Amino acid sequence: MTIISGIYEAAMLPEYWPTALQAVADHLAVEGCTLITIDTSPRWAASTRIEALCQDYIESGWHERNEPLERLLKKRPYGFIREIDDFTSEEVANLAIVRDYKRLHGFGWSAAMATPMPGGEMLLFSIEQLWNRGALTDGTMAELELLRPHISRAALLAAKLQHQRDEAAVHSLGLIGVSAAIVTLKGVVRAANDRFLSHGERLSVSAYNRLRIGFAPAAKRTEDALSRLSANAPEAALMSIAVPGEEDEAPLVLHILPVRDRARDIFGAATALVVVTSVSEGTRPSASLIRALFDLTPAEARVAEAIVAGRDEPRALQALGMGSETVRTHVKSIFRKTGLNSRLDLVRLLSTIGLPG
Repeated sequence: MTIISGIYEAAMLPEYWPTALQAVADHLAVEGCTLITIDTSPRWAASTRIEALCQDYIESGWHERNEPLERLLKKRPYGFIREIDDFTSEEVANLAIVRDYKRLHGFGWSAAMATPMPGGEMLLFSIEQLWNRGALTDGTMAELELLRPHISRAALLAAKLQHQRDEAAVHSLGLIGVSAAIVTLKGVVRAANDRFLSHGERLSVSAYNRLRIGFAPAAKRTEDALSRLSANAPEAALMSIAVPGEEDEAPLVLHILPVRDRARDIFGAATALVVVTSVSEGTRPSASLIRALFDLTPAEARVAEAIVAGRDEPRALQALGMGSETVRTHVKSIFRKTGLNSRLDLVRLLSTIGLPG
């Protein structure tokens, strides 16, 4: 019961997972246990003795080259499965993951269970055994089967708690006037407040809870931004996206911010916070406002301000103190960051911006 209560406690307090998993490993007399969320960006927790190995396993990309894991995910069996349930002992020894990775660290035998999660990701629970101890016994598998329903329930409980935290976060932002949603890196809306849902066809939630942006260039740029976040690309921080106004509707700017998981919080899909700024019609925007809205550098903001002011090139270059090649470089960067394709589009968008609404 102590082991089971530890599993449920970790579901509520993710920082307890290493201790809870180590207790499971000790009870089963195996070397270690892991929990890995199979998603766009894998997250994991491991028993204390094999934390360093699990981190190396993920960072070296072996989770993407694991043949037994691939078979398990295709089968999605109800319960745990061992390598020897699918392969002979000789075949296990020659599996790339075993031959080229696990045995180098003294491991080689394991059992795993795949559990689908509400957000569409897959949770993999595995136990790891040293190679020289031989394959996991039927007795160990029977003990695992007794723990299986508790592991599955704890995973669902943790996912539900994560969803409640998402709902509470966007609701709290709505109370202070911020339009916000939490979106998975695959573009599925996990939670959105009423302000976010009030933008009509330009910004909405479509079938299967997909984020829908009515302006095609902004939709493509949002998809690209989420992909960069998923890949941990270095340019991922540059994610402010313009959605032009229509008739009497003010332009919108979407700011995409990565959500950093709490320590060892492996449940729920990897997400981003989408905050929407509605900009009202007013006087010509200042460089500082343009910079804040679109993550521009100070120099880029000054160039954008000059473009909106309609200065001809000689006067603009003189005022900016820049060469023409430097200005062209800044203009290209401005287009990339705003998702626009021409100076005319930039003028049309920025000319309507006064102060944030």
